[in-house]
Amino acid sequence: LNVGQASLPVLRSFHGVEKCSGIQSLEIMKERMVEPEDHFNSEALKAVAEALEGFGERKMILRGLIDLFEELLENATVRPRDSHEQGVWVLNPHDAVGLDFDLVLFAGLNEGEFPGVPQQNALLNDKERHSLRLHLEEQGRRLPRLALPAANVLFEQQSVQFLSALGMAREQLVLSYQAVDQEGNEKGEGEYYRKLWNLAGWCVHDEITLSPYDQWRIKQLEESHKHKGSHKGSVLYFNDSTKKHQIIGLTPNVFADHRKAQQATDPEDRDPMPGESFLPVVPLPLCRAKDEALQAAVQEGQAGMPAPHVDQASLPAHVIEHLVAMLKIEAERERFLETPVAEREGSVYCGHIGSLKERIIEWFEEKEELSPTALEALAQCRYLFLLGRVFGLRDSRVADDTPDPMDRGGLIHSILQEVYSAIAKGESGIDAPRYWAIKSSTGWIKRTDDGVAAIPLATFVPEFGREYEAFARQIAEQRMNQTPLGHPGVWSAEREKVLEQVLNFVRYDVETCAAENRFPALFELEFGGETSVNIGEVKLKGKIDRVDLVFAEKGELERVRVLDYKGSSRVRSKTEDYLDEIRRNLDCQLPVYAFAAQEYFLGESNIPAANAMTEAGYLFYQRDFKEIGKTLKKSLIPMDEPGMVDGFLDTLRGNIQRLKAGDFAVDPLVESYNDHQSVCRTEAVARNDLD
Repeated sequence: LNVGQASLPVLRSFHGVEKCSGIQSLEIMKERMVEPEDHFNSEALKAVAEALEGFGERKMILRGLIDLFEELLENATVRPRDSHEQGVWVLNPHDAVGLDFDLVLFAGLNEGEFPGVPQQNALLNDKERHSLRLHLEEQGRRLPRLALPAANVLFEQQSVQFLSALGMAREQLVLSYQAVDQEGNEKGEGEYYRKLWNLAGWCVHDEITLSPYDQWRIKQLEESHKHKGSHKGSVLYFNDSTKKHQIIGLTPNVFADHRKAQQATDPEDRDPMPGESFLPVVPLPLCRAKDEALQAAVQEGQAGMPAPHVDQASLPAHVIEHLVAMLKIEAERERFLETPVAEREGSVYCGHIGSLKERIIEWFEEKEELSPTALEALAQCRYLFLLGRVFGLRDSRVADDTPDPMDRGGLIHSILQEVYSAIAKGESGIDAPRYWAIKSSTGWIKRTDDGVAAIPLATFVPEFGREYEAFARQIAEQRMNQTPLGHPGVWSAEREKVLEQVLNFVRYDVETCAAENRFPALFELEFGGETSVNIGEVKLKGKIDRVDLVFAEKGELERVRVLDYKGSSRVRSKTEDYLDEIRRNLDCQLPVYAFAAQEYFLGESNIPAANAMTEAGYLFYQRDFKEIGKTLKKSLIPMDEPGMVDGFLDTLRGNIQRLKAGDFAVDPLVESYNDHQSVCRTEAVARNDLD
């Protein structure tokens, strides 16, 4: 413990003090010192306190006190903390401060995982973090350097956490990374692993030195080989240096072979020793868990008898039989998923459950109508549709600090409905002209006077832009005060985002409605029952967020525009992506909502004349005002787009027929969030990668 040479200008806590006693110094230190969390700094602080107490009440010149203090602590030593705990701790680097262990193992030091790729925080972006930090510093609150960091500073923060975690090891330190993922794809080591390997790995010395654990593993396999005389098996593993799968015979063992291969390799090109999890089956002598021993027993003893190194009592015959049955099921699943779609034979283990036909027919009769989101779930994965929609197996929604996406979307919908309805009904207090849509013998027309069954239209006059925005802000603030979501601290930041998104919708309509002769007309329009959309195989119900009417110069209806509010996760890069999703039934909302709007205004749906007058698109929640028009333009689809409606209906009818036939195949599994996606046990397919 070395205090070092202190200078008076640095001792700000003693500013203005010429003489000071040990007790007085101790009181100043306790008042201004933050109690450290780690063992060594905590013990060092205790040593300083004991030395100051030894000076007592005697006052001396501050320089003399410092010199005496340095002399007393010159040879002081802080001993490591004694620990009598036994066991294994699993923790992350954030919890490393103040802890120490005999052995510390790092897992998953892969590229892009640890250290992770710097990215913007979902709650506060870099600009908002910088503004908040400046605001706090202006109030006199000094923040640590790594508090509220920008994305490019997070890597440095991870480095500090990693160094702190390295300090936990008293005797041994083991670093590891995952060489291949579950599908056999190669994964690279991360920067931390690579730097330490270059400093202390096999590339440093010409001669390879094995760790005690590697020596033990090689010895165990050698003794097992001698015990059994000869071994007919082999181990498949991925050799990083050759980038190929190799068969390595157990003579004497895979780890000894790897050491020999690396010893013959140039030091700078050497690869580390593989772990047991790197092998398809852990060699039996190295097994420490029952499930590993079971797999090894099945691999080495196909006759159903346990291998000689497994305790007989731990592996009864029925367990082996059950395991073999499970392996056969898995093999059947793999054959199904790897066979081209047109050549597949149904398998009950892959969701082809013919015995459910009657149950599905009953479910259809009870259900009567389906929603567009249900049709999308059916297209994404029929097996998940069975679990969630038919059997009703869903996770319960639980309270969280962050606003629930469904609650957040519902709040924005209710705010927009109230704002636009008030403007249409003339209840906003804005002195703008009013219009109504009237159904005449020749069709819908726009008029300046009310009538029977007339629909009030929301009129936006650019000159009153500030008034519209102020009115929308007032309604939004009232509704958000009445309906706080999540933790109050999180909601205070989140509500600003909600307000900005609402105001951007209003700003967009103020700028564009008058020029396009477009009028928002219906909001949250429900259809179902007598007004359901009937496509033959099934009837459809739902709720349209908004319908705008576009009129010609003389006032006759020219086009019906159906709009649906959506989060930014549904944004696609080009119009062709939206069309493709509609044809595949991955987006059923736009065409179904368009059919319902056609029934309401035109009396018929999906006929050439109606499709020529109808278009549907998305209004995305955006904080950047410029993005609203751009994303709407790409998503706006005319219903007479060649082949779109026919492709949509063909896919829909096919999915319904498979459903009624008891075909709940786990494939396809389209990439999306679902509570039960893991039970499919097959890789999800990105929408862009579908055949």
